[in-house]
Amino acid sequence: MFAALFNAEGMANQIIADTESRYKCSAENAAALTADIQQDEKPKILWAQYFNGIGWSVASCPTWDAAYYCEYAQHCGAEIITRPEGVGFNQTYPPSPTVYWYLTDDEFLELGKDAETWIYPSKTFEALYNSKKEMLDQFKSVQMKNVYDTQGQGEYGWHEQRLAEYDVVALDMCTLVGTNNPDSIHQRRWFRSYYDEAVGSSGTCDVDGGEVEVAYVPAQADCVPLVMEDNSAAEETVDVKSSADGMGPRNGMQLGIALVSAIVAAIMV
Repeated sequence: MFAALFNAEGMANQIIADTESRYKCSAENAAALTADIQQDEKPKILWAQYFNGIGWSVASCPTWDAAYYCEYAQHCGAEIITRPEGVGFNQTYPPSPTVYWYLTDDEFLELGKDAETWIYPSKTFEALYNSKKEMLDQFKSVQMKNVYDTQGQGEYGWHEQRLAEYDVVALDMCTLVGTNNPDSIHQRRWFRSYYDEAVGSSGTCDVDGGEVEVAYVPAQADCVPLVMEDNSAAEETVDVKSSADGMGPRNGMQLGIALVSAIVAAIMV
């Protein structure tokens, strides 16, 4: 709607198409890299945060409303570690009828201690770690320093700008679980390493320099399609060699001449 008001429909359509293309690209890369992986061997992600005075809120997938973290995990060929049915306790907050589930410390420790990657979707991990250090030090993700929060673009960007950069969020998650194109280096933009990276910022817009007239392209918005090796030629060569091994000298020579002729013809085309 806004694009129509400013006579910028063409630019808006191009941005949408480019974003969709990058999102599709990362999905196809992840699908190719996980095609031969069994379901129980797929990368696992612990997505959880703590609410003071209540307990641990842990992601559950799938959800009735197709929660975004479930979609991103599936997109990247990974799985969200889900709260087992019947484990934990629930609360409601009237007038909303929504039921929220939580885990105790012991339940959460049992569920998530072996996860190698933990995404903590809040800015409170440092305070939490200081208060529950003895417990959290038992988590593999903490021991491996694989804990990430959502402050890559500052404290508030995750709930605002992130919505317009779903393609970059997908690239971030695929990079975390190792299903991004290994030949293309993606620098995470949204998921910040708690241990190694500072809280990011949303940046600024150079209005006087005319930046508002330029199509917005978020940093790190680049996906390189994965090129899988084609082994069919090598397999064909092996098959030909096996057949040639069973031939007499004359037939073997004829086969060799035929192969050379085919190669020369291909070069001359």
